[in-house]
Amino acid sequence: MGKKSGICTVLLALCLTLGGCGAQEDKRCIDIELWSNRDYSLWNQELGQTILECPYDEVRLLSEGYEELERVLEVFNAENAGYVGSMYERGIEIVEEGIEKWDLLAKTQILPFSYSREITVLRSDEAVISLFMEDYAWAGGLHPNYYSRGVCFDPLSGQRLRLADVVTDYDRIYDLVLEQLSSEEYMDQDGNSRLWQGYEETVNQQFYPQESADEAIKWYLDTEGLKVLFDAYELAPYSEGGQGLGFSYEELGNLIKPQYICGSEE
Repeated sequence: MGKKSGICTVLLALCLTLGGCGAQEDKRCIDIELWSNRDYSLWNQELGQTILECPYDEVRLLSEGYEELERVLEVFNAENAGYVGSMYERGIEIVEEGIEKWDLLAKTQILPFSYSREITVLRSDEAVISLFMEDYAWAGGLHPNYYSRGVCFDPLSGQRLRLADVVTDYDRIYDLVLEQLSSEEYMDQDGNSRLWQGYEETVNQQFYPQESADEAIKWYLDTEGLKVLFDAYELAPYSEGGQGLGFSYEELGNLIKPQYICGSEE
């Protein structure tokens, strides 16, 4: 297991120059370190090489005085380790079957499974800890798949924040997302939407899930504003990639609660 090169230096520089998200003493930067865990690794003696590796990032708190956040991050890391571990166990079955089935072919080509979970720290101050988490998965198909989401914590209480916690009008955010998805950015040269027919229903289901109390919409806050995420295949074909819709703090105005806006003195 090794430390991500340069991450501490980058975050420290951010703290010294921006105070986490702005030149406000009330939003002190919280020092966070990312570690790349490579415990899930399978060596094949016959081939003389690693045939399966499922790395994932751990989030470690360096600043003191945030006991609840430290506890929550420990749980968060354990959940990530458990999930990636389950993918690793699945990968063992697929890779071992591939070696047995393809024999020499398996020795010269990439084996048919790969999984990783990478985390990026987008914002770390006393208003919000904001993480971007991206999973990479490939199981021998025509292309890999990527799954992305944001994870935001209140650093003082340790609470995992929902979108409804940080905005003043959840329904208006929903409207803004639909408005942006219907804009020219998502039209082809003939003026037709590049998104799948009926994508609006998918957006509605993610904003207003009926069968679960868990939040379905994927989002995060960074130093610039709010971003709402949709993975490939959710709203459009794989060729269109995922959709990341950005809304600046200036654009949103009072739709974001003031304590979460960078530069705010709330």
